[in-house]
Amino acid sequence: MKLEHNKLREKVEKALENIGDLIKEERKRKGIQIAKLSTLAGVSSSVISDLENHKGVMPNIYTL
Repeated sequence: MKLEHNKLREKVEKALENIGDLIKEERKRKGIQIAKLSTLAGVSSSVISDLENHKGVMPNIYTL
């Protein structure tokens, strides 16, 4: 059971890395600052920054 949990955790962490990269690429492509995106998304700037910089935060699925 613990092995399955560790594998799932690794998959989630990898997905978060990809999500952060995708958010950053799209934000930059559109010329949007973190502060503006955070306002549009209804989250703090630190949430966006942490996602983009792989700080290991687990955002709520509705936030994504």
